[in-house]
Amino acid sequence: MVEKRRYARVSLEDDSFAALNDECNRVGKVIDISLGVLSIEYIVGKKITNNFTKLDIFSFGNIFHLYNLPCNIVYDIDINVPHVDNSFVSVLTTKRSGLKFYELSKDDFLQLKLFIEN
Repeated sequence: MVEKRRYARVSLEDDSFAALNDECNRVGKVIDISLGVLSIEYIVGKKITNNFTKLDIFSFGNIFHLYNLPCNIVYDIDINVPHVDNSFVSVLTTKRSGLKFYELSKDDFLQLKLFIEN
């Protein structure tokens, strides 16, 4: 199968996280990332009603932080739904979101590239 993606994705095994800046109501572990997209897994919180957001990416291992990267939410799916119909337990649903970067400044693009390479 021929890879059709513009940028190769890298799976992350370290402690890298992303936070959506609309009140930081979604913080999750970065699963994979490329120069164009990333995916995160997170525990459900407040629902996001718009598709546009800004994203922070940070890593504790190498003390790295990128701020306010513009992105769109491409998908937001359930990956682990509790089998209990209880409002308290339902907030523990795990989801995965895919986000696409757009209009990155040259500096942001280079910082993202450095993060991915290291």
